[in-house]
Amino acid sequence: MSERESCKHKGKAGEDAAVKYLVEHGWRIVSRNWRNRRGELDIIALDPVDTLVAIEVKSWWGRNSEWSADDMAYAVPPYKLVKMRRCFADFLACHPQLLYHSYRFDAICIRNGSVSHFQGV
Repeated sequence: MSERESCKHKGKAGEDAAVKYLVEHGWRIVSRNWRNRRGELDIIALDPVDTLVAIEVKSWWGRNSEWSADDMAYAVPPYKLVKMRRCFADFLACHPQLLYHSYRFDAICIRNGSVSHFQGV
């Protein structure tokens, strides 16, 4: 398996783990890997109180299992959040039935199989 294929496989495994975590916690998945010319949204889901959430998933597969502020800065830097917001606006334009929901942006980080959910990034 090439390095690119390996990264893609790990990314999908991370997204699968994030979806499993969300569903186990009462979330409903609306879309996965929604993309357009502005970018991609990894997961769009409704939380248990019906808030529509765009979720960025990041996976790390390394020795260190401790989270740091630097990890979160890497996971969703300001330019990425801007791209997510623009892409999310396009998603809502394509799905007007979802416009009545409140919304937010989250990050789910997977490190060596451990899930950390950061709300309101």
